[in-house]
Amino acid sequence: DVEGVYASQPRLGACQARAAAIGKKPALYCQLMQALDLPHRYHTIYISVGSFHLLKEREEAMETLRRCHRYLLPGGKLYITAYRPTAADDPKHREGGCGNMGPITRPDDGASLTVEGWLEDVDYEQRIMTERRRYVLEQPGRPPRIEEAVLYQRWYDLDELKAMFTSAGFTDVFVHRDFSPEPATEWRDWLVFRGTK
Repeated sequence: DVEGVYASQPRLGACQARAAAIGKKPALYCQLMQALDLPHRYHTIYISVGSFHLLKEREEAMETLRRCHRYLLPGGKLYITAYRPTAADDPKHREGGCGNMGPITRPDDGASLTVEGWLEDVDYEQRIMTERRRYVLEQPGRPPRIEEAVLYQRWYDLDELKAMFTSAGFTDVFVHRDFSPEPATEWRDWLVFRGTK
């Protein structure tokens, strides 16, 4: 069985609707990962696609690791997908565009979404990158809907994040290079950190 946690009830509702369309009813929980309070223990917990970096405060990241450890069965594994932003190593990326995504068009009603991103600041001492995003939703026959958000992302050194896993109680901490079984010895694109309870 697969269960899911996300911090947005509307997104969970969309997931439930898509699952229902194929005859599934997943167990989903609206929670922050640093405040996990789950009814079960699990063989595997997976934090995907850089979500761990959205925890701006280091203590929130440590609490997330501790709670994941708590909700694993003995021998269970935690996987975290992580990356190192270009701005962490190249000061010329300190400010400027982060790139746009879209437009992505929804086939059933023709609505399209475009995401624009700007890098506003990089705090090298705290290792926090500040990005501003603008979401533009265009629907036929309606004025565009625009929302803006500020996104903070904290990055880690490879050995630092491994040490955080160990401090939270994990053993056999291993870092996969670029989603492969190969070990990572340095940051290169995406890495997957694995720890065992």
